[in-house]
Amino acid sequence: MNKYILGFLTFLCILFGVISHVSASQVVNSDDARQFMTIVKNLVNEGNGNDITKMLSPHAGSGLSQKITDAVEGKQIQFIQEFSGIQEYGSGMYKVTGRYSAKGLNWEASGLSNYYILEIVNDKISIVDTDFYQFMPDIMNSIFNSPILKIFPILIFGLVIFWFWMLIDLSKRQIDNKWLWYCLLFFIPFGSIIYFFTGHKKYPKIEKSQ
Repeated sequence: MNKYILGFLTFLCILFGVISHVSASQVVNSDDARQFMTIVKNLVNEGNGNDITKMLSPHAGSGLSQKITDAVEGKQIQFIQEFSGIQEYGSGMYKVTGRYSAKGLNWEASGLSNYYILEIVNDKISIVDTDFYQFMPDIMNSIFNSPILKIFPILIFGLVIFWFWMLIDLSKRQIDNKWLWYCLLFFIPFGSIIYFFTGHKKYPKIEKSQ
């Protein structure tokens, strides 16, 4: 009788050991997350988007692979990824958050946050969802691609020319306490515009002596 009890207890120990091993293999801890983020970082710096797409889970969105390829493949990006934290995210999934810095051709971003939704598929960590490839957030992209930003240098140049024009115009006007108007031009934002609609129209020019 004792033999059967001992055998049964041995079987239970083996069974619990197998279950524990399987469960442990399905857990993503902070060390795993850090190593995974390092792999992604290195692939981004190599411009190797295709290998990153091979790390996607079968449950990843249909358009995620193409988005990563477009953002990374063949690109020259200096990418630094830092680990912030990890938490369970639904059944068998984990959300890893981090902060990153990225620099490309004519753009740079730093101190921004990103995330990875991870799960284990066939004993390998896989990406279910992520936004790491959005190196420049949508709002920043919209600003940098705005037509207003493109004409901004022209607008500034025009304002500088206008300011010099008003400065020369002021020197030719008959105005008491002219120094006050000079202060307006030099120290007040858009003072040249204020002068144009006031002193420029109000005060006569100094007549040239014959």
